[in-house]
Amino acid sequence: MDISTVDELLTTTRSVRKRLDLTRLVEPEVILECVRLAMQAPTASNAQDWRWVVVTDADKRAAIADIYRSVGAEYLANAASTESDPQTRRVYQSAVGLTETLANVPVHVIPCLQNRFDESDHLVAASSWATGGLLVRTTVRVTVAVAVRPVPSSAV
Repeated sequence: MDISTVDELLTTTRSVRKRLDLTRLVEPEVILECVRLAMQAPTASNAQDWRWVVVTDADKRAAIADIYRSVGAEYLANAASTESDPQTRRVYQSAVGLTETLANVPVHVIPCLQNRFDESDHLVAASSWATGGLLVRTTVRVTVAVAVRPVPSSAV
């Protein structure tokens, strides 16, 4: 895939969860490239204290999905049904859909921060957690860029 195609994908695609090919195998080289690209994201104070958990085992992915579903499904469904803003409601509905499909995603790439922040200064903790959020978004966007098969807009 050439860089202009990737750029177009990243700048025009708001959400692709419904267009992912969950049956397509993801080669280890692709996973490593996604991690390498995600590591270009900035970190708080340039700490670069991330570690990565890559889960390909189906039983472990299912267990992670069960945890996500048990923690989030009820909250997300309630939020989706009570939200008045249409765009925010669609985001919640999409997250509800993720509770139903997460186990089928062929690879879970989970960014983790090396340090604990329980007793830290609030500014340090907030900036570190913000870094984690940036890593998650970067990882998801990069993974989507290499994993999505183009789908005609008429099929969406």
